Amino acid sequence: MNSEPASWSEEKQKKLQDFLTGFWAQDDWPVPRKSDGAHLHFRFTCLSTPLNVELKYALWSKFAQGEWKFDRNHGEDCTALTYLIQWLNQVTPNAPSLLVKPLAQWELSLRTYLMQTKRYRQGKTKLLRSTQEYVTYAREDPRILLFRQIYKRIQDAYDDREETEKDLWDIRKLGGRINPTRPRETLNFTPITQPWLRQLAKTFAKYNLATHSASDCVHKISDLHIFSQFLAHDFPALKLRDIDRPLIVRYISYLQERGYSDSRRNRLLVNLRTILTTCAYTLYLEEVTKEDIIFNEDFVKEKLIHPRELPEEVLTQVKQHLNELPTVILRMVVINLSCGLRIGELCTLPLDCIFQDSQGRWYLQLYHSKGNKEHVLPLVDEVVVGTIQAQQEDIKRQGEVTSPFLFPSPRSPKKPYQQVMFATHMNAWAVKNGIRDRNDVLFRFQSHQFRHTVAMGWLHDGVPLDVIRRLLNHGSIKMTERYARRRDEAVRAELEKVHRMRKTVDYQGRIVVGDPRANDLEVQMTRKGIRGQTLPVGG
Repeated sequence: MNSEPASWSEEKQKKLQDFLTGFWAQDDWPVPRKSDGAHLHFRFTCLSTPLNVELKYALWSKFAQGEWKFDRNHGEDCTALTYLIQWLNQVTPNAPSLLVKPLAQWELSLRTYLMQTKRYRQGKTKLLRSTQEYVTYAREDPRILLFRQIYKRIQDAYDDREETEKDLWDIRKLGGRINPTRPRETLNFTPITQPWLRQLAKTFAKYNLATHSASDCVHKISDLHIFSQFLAHDFPALKLRDIDRPLIVRYISYLQERGYSDSRRNRLLVNLRTILTTCAYTLYLEEVTKEDIIFNEDFVKEKLIHPRELPEEVLTQVKQHLNELPTVILRMVVINLSCGLRIGELCTLPLDCIFQDSQGRWYLQLYHSKGNKEHVLPLVDEVVVGTIQAQQEDIKRQGEVTSPFLFPSPRSPKKPYQQVMFATHMNAWAVKNGIRDRNDVLFRFQSHQFRHTVAMGWLHDGVPLDVIRRLLNHGSIKMTERYARRRDEAVRAELEKVHRMRKTVDYQGRIVVGDPRANDLEVQMTRKGIRGQTLPVGG
């Protein structure tokens, strides 16, 4: 297994220079300052010409790949580059390449230089935790952060191995199906410390990327990291042919000892079984056992998870404070409280997502990523239509007519809005406005709750299950029936509440205990239905 790091050469460096033509070949890149139109400058003044080439290539690639926009304010980036070049000119004026030293050694030198010149600036950033509490973290000096990005781009550019020979795969280069709203663009095999297991993981990943999404592959390989940790801890000398049933039994105990939840343990086991059986039966790897070593009985029975709609008291507060959301997030919420889209579908709505039929009725067109097909949804709320039209006009006014998305990423109009940014804005807004549940606890939003809320609303309004299935674009009616079970439980809770308030007594005043068969949910629901009907005479 070849895992040698990338190395530089003059020939490879010449290939980098070939990308730098016209404007990008200059030693001075003027970029407009957004505030007043004046120009800032990326100046490449390294004493080492090869270092200038590498620095230019790294920054050019950030512009070329859309990570940096030309009209963004690059004041901090220009300043950081100036300091980096001053440092490089002082410590290594004749270096032929950044790759002559490992990144850690460069970082130590740069941090020392910044401290000695009293320029080291470690900032602070606040992050909102799942408990809805802000925690302050130290943020690295921006010069060091920029240098890391530059070094890794140069390192990747010089690495001419096949992607699958590396220990960190760029899924984009392998043609993997990446969710653009939640990009997982790398597969990391380095935590798998056993060479034979790492090779097995790579063999499986090549096949899985061709048949499943990138996200699915990332989950499976990440779960294999845990199996690798178990082997390193308990069986460091074990080989592929030694994986058997007793080993799996020990692994199950290992997972329990470390306090993994039932659902997490089940996922770790099912993904390990998938990897082993695929390698044995589909990829014909000889040393992988074909015996069943992970049984269905090994999986813990999990509690049935019902749809989690927004609580009524939270929904009321959402509507009260809706106008305090950022405009884009406000529009996304308005659309989703009516349509119940998956967050990925909402983020990737096309710019021209609405159209009318011959009778002037509006429809929403979207892409269903799970089913890999287009989906059309009728729009009956004029507010939603107006919201979409307002967003379309704003995009056109901002000069982003080239964006294919109704909600483009603020950093790059060619990319859709990111799921994590929607959740971040919603939860920061919830903290700011004190959105609390019935237990007076700050509420934390999850994007899928909007979809559950809309589905339960349709159900309570009497919309038939099959219509809800089509509106939600469920592949099976069984998925939609979860909402009916949720409603039935709510009805049962009301019946029990009434029962507690009004108990039946006999002629002696004693509480009558009913036959348990009559307490069955289906029986009670049938009785409730009969009460609402008029029976024929003599019935």
